[in-house]
Amino acid sequence: MTFKSERIVTAGNDKFKVIGELTLTRVERSVTMDANEAYAGPVYGDPVVRTETREVTFLLTKDALDLSVSAHVNHEDFPELLSAIQDTNWPTVVQNEHCQMPSTIGEDYHGPTCTGTVIAATHNDNCQTLTSAGGEGYTGPVCAPPAGDQTTIALDLRLLHRGSEPATEVLSGNAATR
Repeated sequence: MTFKSERIVTAGNDKFKVIGELTLTRVERSVTMDANEAYAGPVYGDPVVRTETREVTFLLTKDALDLSVSAHVNHEDFPELLSAIQDTNWPTVVQNEHCQMPSTIGEDYHGPTCTGTVIAATHNDNCQTLTSAGGEGYTGPVCAPPAGDQTTIALDLRLLHRGSEPATEVLSGNAATR
């Protein structure tokens, strides 16, 4: 997803409307799975790039060094957004993540051990895998449609004050280089 702002309008009380184009780009591939005695795995088709762009308004609020930006996108206004969000394998967002590799690596190696506070994790708990006797009638997971009629995109930023930047001469090592 990319957002390109086109204009900013004041909304009062340190709030602003940032209006622009939200572009969603994703790659889709068809897959054929023919469950038979000679099944050797899925066969994937050529990738197809799909791009959709819609006007979206983000509401920006400012409180000292904190910025919050959010947009509520109705599904009827941008139907591709919901399916793209559901179909994407989003990573878990962790605050203060600390990972440590095990001291020995052997047959029971399972990667690093990580700690931290999970801030956001996606889950797909509205799907069930139904099986039939013999397994030949498998059709994949059966998912209930999502509830609600809009998606909220939110971004919270905390600005940090750092000391002044070094002069250009210090960065380049040469006062004549600019």
